[in-house]
Amino acid sequence: MTKNIMIIFIIIYYLFSSLFSNEQGSLDRIINNTEKKFRLVDDYEVKMIISMSIPAFRMPKKKYHIFFKQPNKIKIKSRGFGVLPRTGMFTSPKENFDNLTDIKINNRIENLKKDNIVISGNLILDSLALDMPNDYAKLTFKPTVDVVIDTSNWVITRVTTKIDTVKIMETRPLSKRKNWRLLEILEKAK
Repeated sequence: MTKNIMIIFIIIYYLFSSLFSNEQGSLDRIINNTEKKFRLVDDYEVKMIISMSIPAFRMPKKKYHIFFKQPNKIKIKSRGFGVLPRTGMFTSPKENFDNLTDIKINNRIENLKKDNIVISGNLILDSLALDMPNDYAKLTFKPTVDVVIDTSNWVITRVTTKIDTVKIMETRPLSKRKNWRLLEILEKAK
């Protein structure tokens, strides 16, 4: 009886381990194929739209026309003032995925085109060229990134960064730079 239980346990273990290693293998294959395609490109031109949806901060959708030529020549055309991220736009897909933790294939995205796949992960804050002004910013700024990849052409078609919306309350000084307390998370990143 115990021998049968042991055999069943071993079979279940191998089934689960193959499922998890299979997803990691798929992730590696997707990232490597996207990286290979990126390395074949000498120069490119992209029309992009960047929008932000942050409470108390308004910025309308902004259109950019970007030209890139290897090894690192960049020209950006736009009308008026706009905000662009400091990191991730002109680096390879592999370098960008190296800045994410807990990477997984996200099957819960609705209205996804046939040949598209979504990879989600948590952004490593140290990878950003960004100085956090205080402990509050470090606590609340935990971005999740969704990357949509067109697997028919192996190109990244959309990147979405999401953060939580929180409610804080001013308090007596709790440390040198902390005089607030987190009351609640109003909206989790979707």
